[in-house]
Amino acid sequence: MAAEKKQCQELAKKEKEEAEREKCAELAQKEMEEAEKKKCEEEAQRKMCAELAKKEKEAKKCEESEK
Repeated sequence: MAAEKKQCQELAKKEKEEAEREKCAELAQKEMEEAEKKKCEEEAQRKMCAELAKKEKEAKKCEESEK
């Protein structure tokens, strides 16, 4: 009887550790996805700013050539 109880406790402990590991893995995955998303958003923002700067430069050129 005692051996059975110990076996059950071991099993429960293993299952708990496994669940904990899965939780950590999911969290790590989520954090990685968030970081990736943020990186993409920053890249898009940079591209947008570069485009805007380029357009402003062109607009300035046009203004100066009209003078």
